[in-house]
Order: sequence, then structure tokens, then C-alpha cells
Amino acid sequence: MRKMTSLMLALMLTTAMPQAYAADVDAKGAETLRQTVEDSMAYPKALAEHNMEGLTLGGPVTVTPKDGYYEVRLPDVVLKAPNVYALKIGTIVANMSPGEDGSYMTTLALPSPIEIDDGKGAKVGDITIGSQHFTGTWRPDLATLTQMDAEYKDVSAKSSGETPLSITIPDIKSTMDLKKDGPDTWSGPISVDMNGLAVSGQGPMVGDIEAKLARLQLASTVNKMNLTARKTAQDKLIEAIKQSSPDGAQTSPEDASKITASMMTAATGYLDGMDTTYGIEGLDMTFNPPKDADPAAKPLHVTLGKFTSHAKTAGLQSDKGSANATLNFADFGFDGGGPKDILADAIPASGNLDIAFANLPMKTMGETLTNAVSQVVQSSFSEHAMPDTPGDIAARAAMRQQASMQMMSSLATIPAALASAGATVKISDTHFDAKELTTKLDGEFAASMTSPLKAVGHLDLSFVGLDELLQKVQALSQAPDSSPHLMGAAQWLSILQMMGQVEKSPDGRTVRVFKFELTPEGQPMMNGQPMGQVMGAAGSMMQAHKPPPQ
Repeated sequence: MRKMTSLMLALMLTTAMPQAYAADVDAKGAETLRQTVEDSMAYPKALAEHNMEGLTLGGPVTVTPKDGYYEVRLPDVVLKAPNVYALKIGTIVANMSPGEDGSYMTTLALPSPIEIDDGKGAKVGDITIGSQHFTGTWRPDLATLTQMDAEYKDVSAKSSGETPLSITIPDIKSTMDLKKDGPDTWSGPISVDMNGLAVSGQGPMVGDIEAKLARLQLASTVNKMNLTARKTAQDKLIEAIKQSSPDGAQTSPEDASKITASMMTAATGYLDGMDTTYGIEGLDMTFNPPKDADPAAKPLHVTLGKFTSHAKTAGLQSDKGSANATLNFADFGFDGGGPKDILADAIPASGNLDIAFANLPMKTMGETLTNAVSQVVQSSFSEHAMPDTPGDIAARAAMRQQASMQMMSSLATIPAALASAGATVKISDTHFDAKELTTKLDGEFAASMTSPLKAVGHLDLSFVGLDELLQKVQALSQAPDSSPHLMGAAQWLSILQMMGQVEKSPDGRTVRVFKFELTPEGQPMMNGQPMGQVMGAAGSMMQAHKPPPQ
């Protein structure tokens, strides 16, 4: 379903188009708009023509002047997904009103139903839309939307055949409101909100599937998105696609390298920052065994009350950039249908991860990556241009080796850039909480050119309740009818217990602590001992606990 949704959104972004303006609507304007729409489709059509995902039309675009707007018809639209399926959208009709700044206020409706085929012409399902609303502001010079307000209700997708699948979504909303804040840059919020997703299906191998998701939200704010650079990257990719075809077989290595460098420069200069929050609520999934499975097989039930991820990047066009990520989940449940043992209480039901990168030389790293990839592309084109004769085998191998060395030489400058910028990574407020075991993690590392490992810092990992959990597992593993995996779990917990330093938590439970360190001299340490010695001792303990051969 995620691919279907992505394809539908891609179609909207391709065909939808800012504030209405009382401009003349005439035949000349219709021809200009027709050519503009055709040009905007060059990118998705180029992808589709080379057996990738993209858009194709069954005929020419037509534009008809109406009373204050243009009627744009896109005939027999098909949206391809690579090696999976195609969506036969049908003819899309859009009403487009010209704006003062060269933009168009657009409304459109997707046909319903939309047929899904297997990419070979055979129908495998369809998508229906109960009701829909879509308005958008399209910039033809940038071939993209800058504003959008869309809502789709009672959306369903159903497949047929040996593995029927049904997906229903009562409501999907999507908005975009980008404002120009520079000669080529735009900033603003983008959001998607989906409610009441339900999935049901069956198959001979996986059994029945029932899943519900109360809500999915995606809210993002982009900062100084360079839409001109985005358009340039698309144009360069089209050029590269054409040159990769038989007609472009004589493309020079230098030209290929320049195209690649231009694409990479546009991609790395696409935006200056982004703040994105993604979340789901009320996930409930049940996997029933296949009909021909073991009669004793039980359903698998997974629940998740809430999951949230937050990522923020800033300063992507500078050498003092930052990136932060937080993941949080609560009320996770897992039930395999079998007898519940103590290890089930060691699976985290909630947790949090917080990681922050500071002083990242984003601009320098982007330039370095661009140079490295361009060198590889130029070498590859040079190699393919050589005659395929026995005498050239050694020359081809030498060229490949030289390209590899050049790329490694370029990438080898990144540690120095990180150290010069004072790059750091910090992990804090990170914990995973289960009934019987709590895991905590925190630490900080800094890039360093003086260290042989190019970094110094520490990482502290602790398990609260490990000893108490081990005691319970050992006791249960001695029971006559205990599960064999309990004994194996007891052995691994015993090794962790012996390797960790002992502390006490405020609630009286034992804490096993593992203090990892990268010293300025380049020595990895754990709990004050060289890592090599610790790993050797761990290997000996594992061997000692290895069960005898049967």
C-alpha cells in the first residue's frame, strides 16, 4: 500500500499545479500551457521509458480555453512501479487558472476506480476513491507544487487472485505551503495525515493477515529548499538516462563526469535544513497460520500503542551543520500464542533513543562525495569505451584500480574535515524498558586527527535487573518441561553478568555496566581493560558454556 500511496502522490505532484489571477485565457495561452505541461512530464516519462517507475500517457496532452481557466486533459495515464505493477489511472482532467507570477491554481480529480495490473497487462486489483478534493499551486518553471490542499475519503485497494488483499483508508489529508524566501529557495510546512487504515488478506504461505492502524502522521518543515537545484538535478538525470541508452553509447567520459557532478551538486545543495516528525498510533496486527500449517500453530499478535520519530537537520550548506534524531515508542506487545515464559518480560514495552550530531562539515563532505562519485563515473565510461580485446584486460584492470584509489583518496579527507570542524556525536536519554530488564545507553565521541582511530570518546551501556532476570531464567530452565531455549538464554545472560561491572539501582536491583572507551592513543577499552583481552575472555567463557555434542 505504501508504494500505491507514493505513486498516487507522485501523480498529483506531476499533474497538479499558486494564487488565482485574472489573466487572459486564450488559444495562445492554451498552447503555451500545453507545452509547459509536456515539459514538466519529461522527468517521470524518461524514467518510465527506461523500465523504471514513472508516468506514461496514451496520447498527447490537450488544453482547451474555458471561461477564466484552462481545461487540461491527460489521456490514459499509467503510473509504473519498477518490476512490480502499474496503475492504470485513466484520463485526468485538470482545471488550471493562470496566476500573476506565472504559476497556476489547479483543481483536479483522479478517476475511480483505478486499475492495478501486474505490469504485463493482467489485472490484479483496483483502487476506488469515495470522495476527493484537490487544489494546488503549480510552478511550471520549477515543475513542482508550492501549495497543496488535498483530502481523499473512503479509499480502498483490493487485489484478486491466489493472495487476495484488501486495504481501506477512511480519510487521507495532505497539505503543503511553501513560501519563497530567496532567489531560488522556498521554506514551509508539508504534512500527511491518515486515519483508520485497515488491512486484511490471506495467502497459502503466510496465512491470514489482519491489521489496523488508528492514525499515521507526517509533519515536516523544510528550510531554504532550492527548487531550482531540484529541477536542475531532474534535467541532468534525464540527460544521463538518454546517454545511457544505445544512442548515447559514444558519450565521452568527461561529459559523463560533468553530468554526474552537476547532478550531485544539485542534490547536495537541495536544501539547508528540515524538521520532520513521523508518528503512528494504535497499531494492531494479527498473523494467523496458513490453513495447511501445524494444527498446533498459534496466531502471532503484535500491538504498538504509539511510535514517534523526530529528525532535524540544519546548516546543510555550511561546515557547521547539525543533525538530531529521537525515536520513542510505548505500549509494545508481542504474543506468539504459546506458553508465556520469563523472557517475554525482557522484551521492551517502551523506549527512547536520542542521538545528536554537531559541527558537521556538510558542505565539504558534499563536495568530497561529488568528486569521488564523478571520478568513478568517468573511469567507468572510459573502461567501457575501451576495445574488448585480450590485450586490454590488464589496462582495464589498472584503470579500475586507479579509480578505486582515487575515490578512497577523496573519501580519506573526510576525517580531517570532521576533526577540523570539531564534529561530535552524543547519545543521551536512551533507554529501553521491559518488565524484568531495563537497558540504558549514553555517551559522546569527537572526531580527532591525532588519534589512530580518528575519534575519542566513551559509551556507557547498562542493564538494570540482569542478575535478577538470570536467577529466574536459571530456575525455570531446570524444570522438566522447560523450553530448551531457556538454557541457552541463561548461558548468554551469565556471560553478560560476568563481563559487566556491578552497581546498584535506586530500587535495589543489580546493575551490570559496560563502559566502552576510545582513548586518544587509539586503544579501544571496556571497563578499563583493552578490548582485545575482554573479547578473548568472552570467547573462553562461551567455549566453557558450549553444550557437549549430542
